Amino acid sequence: MENNRFTEKGNAKAINDTCFPASNLLMFRYETIATLCMDEPVNIFITEKEGNERLFCEPIFKIIIERDGVCTKSYTIYSNKRERFRNKSRFILRRMIWDRKSDKEHMLNSFEEREKMLLAWPTIETENLFLTYNQARDVLRNIKSMDKLIKNGVCLDGCDESISDWTYFELRRRYDWGETRTWWDCTRQNQQIESLILETVACYEDMLQNKNEYPSIEKIELDYMVPLETQKKYICGEYALL
Repeated sequence: MENNRFTEKGNAKAINDTCFPASNLLMFRYETIATLCMDEPVNIFITEKEGNERLFCEPIFKIIIERDGVCTKSYTIYSNKRERFRNKSRFILRRMIWDRKSDKEHMLNSFEEREKMLLAWPTIETENLFLTYNQARDVLRNIKSMDKLIKNGVCLDGCDESISDWTYFELRRRYDWGETRTWWDCTRQNQQIESLILETVACYEDMLQNKNEYPSIEKIELDYMVPLETQKKYICGEYALL
């Protein structure tokens, strides 16, 4: 039996596979890469002590906040449980920050380096913090509070004028039964959810600020769908240059 790839069908004379690079607009290209980095890794494996079995963790909760022209931040909780957390539950708090302002200023001040910058990485910083069940009490409290607010969906009201300096929110929560995901810009609002998001982010920042208070573990393995370097080359069209 032949195991050929599926055939694309449709009402066109030709349907071709392509992988075009992102736009030559630098900030758009950087945004594409940053968005990719926020969606990854798809899973994380942790080894607490040498000789221990690797523990599989998946993303169960994500917050993304964007300040127009300044930065985009994502906070993701990975865990070996989606719900009904117990003493053996383990967690990774992963923060990613894209410094939009720095990249834009560099672009404006270094126009002669544009071609080089088109193939460069955006200014991104990441941090990964391992947490036991007891260390994640505040994390779990905020997740449970959010579950109460979004269990029946997210209702948004119109907003004529932004009451905050944020321009975009995204919220993802993975349950045993599936996943809820929603995003909105500053023309919509849900003050209760937004207040809890900002409270949760403040909690995460405090934990990361005091990361030295948490004991270290043996290993964290970031499991990407495809290596980031490979995906970036397709986004930037570097493979086309080879």
